[in-house]
Amino acid sequence: MKFFRYILIIFVVQTSFAQQETLFSQYMFNPALFNPAYTGSRGVSSLYMHHRSQWVEMEGAPKTSYVGFQTLLDNQKVGLGFNAITEAVGPIRSTTLNLDWSYHLQLGLVGKLAFGIKGTLDKLDVDLSGINQYQDDAYLYANIDRPFVANFGVGFFYYTDRLFVGGSIPYLFQNKHYDTANFTAEDWSHLYLSAGYVFDLSPQLKFKPTVFYRSVPNIIQQFDISGNFLIQEKVQLGLTYRFDSAYSVMTAFQLSPQVLIGYSYDRETTALQQFNKGSHELFLRYEFSILNKLKLQSPRFF
Repeated sequence: MKFFRYILIIFVVQTSFAQQETLFSQYMFNPALFNPAYTGSRGVSSLYMHHRSQWVEMEGAPKTSYVGFQTLLDNQKVGLGFNAITEAVGPIRSTTLNLDWSYHLQLGLVGKLAFGIKGTLDKLDVDLSGINQYQDDAYLYANIDRPFVANFGVGFFYYTDRLFVGGSIPYLFQNKHYDTANFTAEDWSHLYLSAGYVFDLSPQLKFKPTVFYRSVPNIIQQFDISGNFLIQEKVQLGLTYRFDSAYSVMTAFQLSPQVLIGYSYDRETTALQQFNKGSHELFLRYEFSILNKLKLQSPRFF
């Protein structure tokens, strides 16, 4: 089985690495993960940390960590954010550094429309020394250590206290990190679309359905539908279904006006579920200041 897993990892490196960007099941708590226009939309300075362990007990499975900071500048129109993502998939190590900029326009009495730009630096390393090799292939002895590669992305985000609609393309250019007869690693443009609405079911209970779509041309399309309940503005409970792929159970706790923590568990619905025990995610959001508008009867639930 160990041999099979490493062969699977090598297949990923050879044919599809970087065709899919990092996927978090709890994306709805921080859309800046994929959309730079979200940056600053909460009106506060915030620190966000996120970790995902995918396909637990499957050797070489993906592990991803994210840390980011974002703020809205004093003019209340410009958002600025910095974040870093590290990911390990078997022998593959990738590091991504992002700088997000957004501009927010007031539309009517309650809505705002933001446009965002993302600047990205990506670095790819592959350590093949630990792989059990079944043939004497010089390519399998040569580790890959590539310099950072620059890219850019764009996005939009319309939002009120109850509604949001967004779209983004985090990578505009199809950069190649590595390209030989045996290995190919390149960035592919992903299209992300998302929308959600907050319903008041009672004074103590709110419900937020969310839809999320991402597409890589000619390769993959994924569609998520989720629903989260907010109970007494303290506890969140939710479910997500990723069509033909997986489902997630998630919860989050507002420990104080500044601190939100969350956890989710994913389970595959494909044949892959036979080889792992699901995926785990943890996140922490700390907000350095809370504006009065966030405490009104329709608080920001996203």
